[in-house]
Amino acid sequence: MKGFLSVERLEGLSDSVLLVALTILAYNLIPPTLINGQADPTEVDSFFDNLFGMVSSFFVIFVFWILYMKILDHLTVPDDVVILTSLLFFILILVTPVFTLAQVQYESTSSVIFLSILMIITDFILVFIWKYIHKKPLSVDRGQREVKSIHNIFLVIPTLYTLSILLAFYNIKLSIIFPVVMIPALLLMNILFRKNDSGYG
Repeated sequence: MKGFLSVERLEGLSDSVLLVALTILAYNLIPPTLINGQADPTEVDSFFDNLFGMVSSFFVIFVFWILYMKILDHLTVPDDVVILTSLLFFILILVTPVFTLAQVQYESTSSVIFLSILMIITDFILVFIWKYIHKKPLSVDRGQREVKSIHNIFLVIPTLYTLSILLAFYNIKLSIIFPVVMIPALLLMNILFRKNDSGYG
């Protein structure tokens, strides 16, 4: 596979996976049926469950996609290890919407734990790829600032989902909503990191 998949083709495959994941997200988003001018309460609840699952999954998938694209910026030629690990990463991204929706619909501790473990494993796969390619010469020198920023993001993701598991034993709804703060948390962390870095610069 080393000679077949270049970095550009991996980027294209990554974009395709993102589009498929977004399609899966929108597939179940069906407006509730109106009967005599009134919406079915059950369908309304299902609609909002699907809507929250779509928004939550989009945030998570978008963060992982950005991280993966940043990793590819540092890759010259992917070998079989990178390709196979990337394929596993793509598979986990594709099943993320299913586990997210199950978490919202079931509101059970087990569904929260399953999704959290899935996200932590996905993060560790990216960490593995990141560490693996840094054993080889880098195609682009992004500097220590970006490297530290990526490392911090890798740390935030499993931390958020570990806390989500702990919250599930006390408040299911809070544990489900908690990971959705991932994007604001990452953005805030990045802003603080840059301010701190420029302050010492």
